[in-house]
Amino acid sequence: MTTWGKQHPDLTETGDVRWESYLYTDPRERAFMEMWNDPARRQLFEDQVTARQREEHPEVQRWIQGRHYAPGESAYAGYQQYQHALRAARDQVAMLAGERTIIHGDDVAAMDLETYGRYFDEKGKPREGVIFRPTSRDVPLDDATDGATMSELRHHGGRA
Repeated sequence: MTTWGKQHPDLTETGDVRWESYLYTDPRERAFMEMWNDPARRQLFEDQVTARQREEHPEVQRWIQGRHYAPGESAYAGYQQYQHALRAARDQVAMLAGERTIIHGDDVAAMDLETYGRYFDEKGKPREGVIFRPTSRDVPLDDATDGATMSELRHHGGRA
């Protein structure tokens, strides 16, 4: 069954309601559990989480690694608890360093411009009280960045 030419995610090709629709009422949880139950996608996800965790501040890593999150609950609940623990560990490490917050490169990728402006100045430098932890994929934009690249970023939606 289609709606406006697209297959509804809760229906099979024959129009029956998928069983996951009853088990996981939150679409995000349903999508997560579909990924989790596919061995190849699950392995890719776990590899990505491991790679991102390796790029965290060493003290943050100590706080979050080797723990079991939401034992006895779904993998989705465990991942949500992990994300909460990660944010708490970043805040704790920032407080201990005399700062207010740690922003990770992956956090920046998900920010809207208003949120970005709260943590970074017009030149992309962290504001007072912010620790920025770039990922291996982040490209620093500083005085060494050539003018053509900066101009291109300004004209194509970048934050330079």
